[in-house]
Amino acid sequence: MMELSPGKLIEHDWYESNQGREFFNCLLRKQKRRQFGVLERPTFPLGMSSEIQSYKLFLYGKAGVGKTSLICKLCGLDIPQIHHETPGLQTSTIYWPAKLVNSNEVITFKFILYDVGEFALKKYNHFLPACIEKVDAVIFTFSFVDRASFDDLTNSVDNLALPEKSTLKIVVGTKYPILTSRS
Repeated sequence: MMELSPGKLIEHDWYESNQGREFFNCLLRKQKRRQFGVLERPTFPLGMSSEIQSYKLFLYGKAGVGKTSLICKLCGLDIPQIHHETPGLQTSTIYWPAKLVNSNEVITFKFILYDVGEFALKKYNHFLPACIEKVDAVIFTFSFVDRASFDDLTNSVDNLALPEKSTLKIVVGTKYPILTSRS
């Protein structure tokens, strides 16, 4: 296992370099982020190899807080204009290349995002174990326009029985109200 030291691990502006643009162009189709299926992965040009690091992420939160919209934004998809609860378990895969600071190595992160509707999570008792099995991180979501979702956040974080104590817990607020010039 690689020992990490505190500080900056990746070059944050590398994507703007020529090499970074070449890597990111492999992830695009018609100037939009390409969607990869379960068995697909990006193909990089010869001489541009990249180790792939996989991470399973589970989005957890009340119905309507914006879990699916967050995934759409991360995947480069249009955000749905009309809300409807996720009708089961959906997975999305995002590839994101990054260049390490202390070496010239480029690695590609593969984020597998698990999205489950609140009703489906309650109805099908096998969904939650499938989502938290071998999970690397849980993204707890709340909506800035739904106070109850924020109030329930501590309860959600404390009560979700994760198999590993070391599982990363991330909190993300969604639907931040956009202030207009009139307000």
